[in-house]
Amino acid sequence: MRKDMKMEFEDDSEKFSLVYENIIKAKDLMPITRALALDLSSAGYISVGDFLRDMNDNDLENLLNISENEEREEYSQILLISEMLSTGEGLSPSDNAEEFAYRMSQLVMLLAVESLHRKGLVKIYRENMSFGEDMANKIIVEKL
Repeated sequence: MRKDMKMEFEDDSEKFSLVYENIIKAKDLMPITRALALDLSSAGYISVGDFLRDMNDNDLENLLNISENEEREEYSQILLISEMLSTGEGLSPSDNAEEFAYRMSQLVMLLAVESLHRKGLVKIYRENMSFGEDMANKIIVEKL
């Protein structure tokens, strides 16, 4: 993640916040990251299922590849996308490293499920895809 987008959790008075305008303007971020910020800045809401459904195959595979290697420069954008999607569905911003890690792992899992669905291996329930705890026990995928 860019140096000016640094996240720290030591000081309780300093909260992480997303500034979509800065994300949109950041030329060093991937187009999908910037496009999501643009969508959220104009619509204010996006469901996780809709985001995954509308993602093209190249972006999906690219994000999956990035998620497998923490050393990749773009790896932090997985975290940024997961946080944008979480707040984009109305959840409060993460306020600690554990919550960021949880949301990020959820996104990676959802990306994998979407990939399996596109290969015809599973049936997905996009309406149940969410970072919210109220949806934690909902079925999101079934083997075909």
